[in-house]
Amino acid sequence: MLPVSLRLAGKNVLVVGAGRVAERRIETLLNEDAAVRVVAPEAGSRVQELVSSGQVELSRRGFEEADLDGAWLVFAHTSSPELNSAIAEICRQRRIWCLIGGDAHASDLWMMAHRQVDADLTVAVSAHGNPRRAKRVVEQLVTEARKGVQ
Repeated sequence: MLPVSLRLAGKNVLVVGAGRVAERRIETLLNEDAAVRVVAPEAGSRVQELVSSGQVELSRRGFEEADLDGAWLVFAHTSSPELNSAIAEICRQRRIWCLIGGDAHASDLWMMAHRQVDADLTVAVSAHGNPRRAKRVVEQLVTEARKGVQ
């Protein structure tokens, strides 16, 4: 894996599914000023709030291939591993990056654990698909950075 930072401002990002993990992803994407569209038959209260405030577009239904039109990046976060894999395969055929929830090794990318220390420093760690370990290491590095590492 090649560690990179993606500039998502204004990019069309599709999130398929609206469960707890998807909600966290949506929040992260919005913090990066991505244009977020969600496709899911059901959505929780947080996603509803984001829709009501105009921050997210929601289509209340199952995934359709046409949902990928215009997408730059896709997060497949449904409760069905088979559907997530099918979405990823279509994305690959269309040359769209896809993260498959719960299957980092089959994804085109995965999210690094990250935290902003200050205005000029962000710490990001990849533990090759082990998010708990990555988060622990990030917290340790942030603690060290705040002790005065310049």
